[in-house]
Amino acid sequence: MAIGCIRVYQLFRYKTDADYAAEQDITNHDERNLALLERAQSKTFVIMTVGLAVSIIPMNLLGQVLISQVISVIVLLLLATYIVVYWVIYKNN
Repeated sequence: MAIGCIRVYQLFRYKTDADYAAEQDITNHDERNLALLERAQSKTFVIMTVGLAVSIIPMNLLGQVLISQVISVIVLLLLATYIVVYWVIYKNN
């Protein structure tokens, strides 16, 4: 809720304050920030995928087979999406 309010305020300020809008445009299109954003997204994907894959083992050991299967499907979908996106990017370059 708080983040939503902050984002609405930022959008309002972006629309009404030209200096703030120019500063945000520069920040959002800066090559360094974009590279950091991509690295953060990449590392987050790896951490999330490995964490989910590792969590399958304790779920099986605890007898939570349904939860383990759901996590397995989620990991499969993540990896399948990664392969498709990689292929599309590779073909476009």
